[in-house]
Amino acid sequence: MGKGQGADEITSAIEQGHVVMTELPVKKPGDSAAPVEERVTAERAAYDGELERTTLTGNVQVSNGTSVLWADRVVTEQQTGDATADGSVKASFSQLGSEAEPVHVLASRAELKHDSQVAIFYGARSRAESTPARLWQGASQVDAPVIEFEQKQKRLRAHGEGQGAPAAVRTVLVSVGTGTKTDLVKKGKQVGGGKTSVVRVISRELVYSDEARKADFTGGVQVDSTDGSMRGQQAVVYLQAAPTNGAKKPDGAAGGFMGGSVERVVASGHIEMQQPGRHASGEQLVYTASNGMFVLTGTTGALPKVVDDQRGTVTGTSLQFHTGDENVVVSNEGESGAGQRVRTETRVKNK
Repeated sequence: MGKGQGADEITSAIEQGHVVMTELPVKKPGDSAAPVEERVTAERAAYDGELERTTLTGNVQVSNGTSVLWADRVVTEQQTGDATADGSVKASFSQLGSEAEPVHVLASRAELKHDSQVAIFYGARSRAESTPARLWQGASQVDAPVIEFEQKQKRLRAHGEGQGAPAAVRTVLVSVGTGTKTDLVKKGKQVGGGKTSVVRVISRELVYSDEARKADFTGGVQVDSTDGSMRGQQAVVYLQAAPTNGAKKPDGAAGGFMGGSVERVVASGHIEMQQPGRHASGEQLVYTASNGMFVLTGTTGALPKVVDDQRGTVTGTSLQFHTGDENVVVSNEGESGAGQRVRTETRVKNK
């Protein structure tokens, strides 16, 4: 929906029935692609000439070749092309020439910025309960009170409403690992790999950049997966590049926006990690999905620590361990580890 032409000549107008409105935007300097026709359908359209505003109601559908939006009601500003939508809002965003699955959104209402191609989606909130806005692409998903999607930059920001909002952003990402260390090596051959699981993250805010292929979670985070549960102040999740040119995707991993598998997770700030029979703490934890390896580090004054129910406590400058493997590799290499000593406390069962 774009700027109206000759709108100042009309005071008001109402059209009912199967309303269809189309417009071919003017090509802007610097645009390489030809403009795509914008099409709107609704049961009723009311134009207010004084406000230069069009209100569409009843099964409204707005499309422009790369995106489609459905809503009960859409109000468009004729001068800017900006719009607001409310009532059972649904949207799908895709890229021209891409085979990737579109990005889908469900929300209570939305604000659409025409020129910048920014869409802000809001969940529903009432005294009794609240329903977040939801965005997903393939198996990846984000639920949050507010989701801001920049289609042109392929960037996403999710957060709560207002300053000091609680950690209400919930994110699901796909992880395609190759199994534990025990699975990886058996008689000198690689076996048992390729398992697909999900990584769930709870945070106060999420900023995802598809260009950088990374998701920044801040405001206190909790990361849960089949390999354990971790809490910290912030975490960065790096995604593998999505397959292109018809390349085969791992099971559960989609191409395109937020597609691809989790490659690495870097969490920092008062790390507390829990695995069956083991608890770890430190300042930074790096997890690599391809081999299931965790590397935990701390500070000079507070070394990382792994407490195992069977083997006791281990500390050192750097601790490495796998899921399902009781061994902990201690490293004191590097400048910060100079002069550091490994400390191990082993529990001995009474006879």
